[in-house]
Amino acid sequence: MTAASCLTTLKSILNGELDSKIYPEIIITMLPVFNYVFSTDGCDYMEEGADILNIILYHSKTVDPNLWFYYPALCYLLLSTP
Repeated sequence: MTAASCLTTLKSILNGELDSKIYPEIIITMLPVFNYVFSTDGCDYMEEGADILNIILYHSKTVDPNLWFYYPALCYLLLSTP
């Protein structure tokens, strides 16, 4: 419950009017969170993690190379096929 509230609060902050230079810096900080929420241990928080990833990708000018790792993982999670 607390983790979901923290992710929801983070999502609200990222939806605010932030400078576009902040998003690439946030990615490095969020990588461990993404690794957890897109794993079997943190799957309860997958929706909040996907929302945060969506916000970061929407506001970033380019896709960080570290985020490409999650593309096949999300395809597998959504489609259940490798």
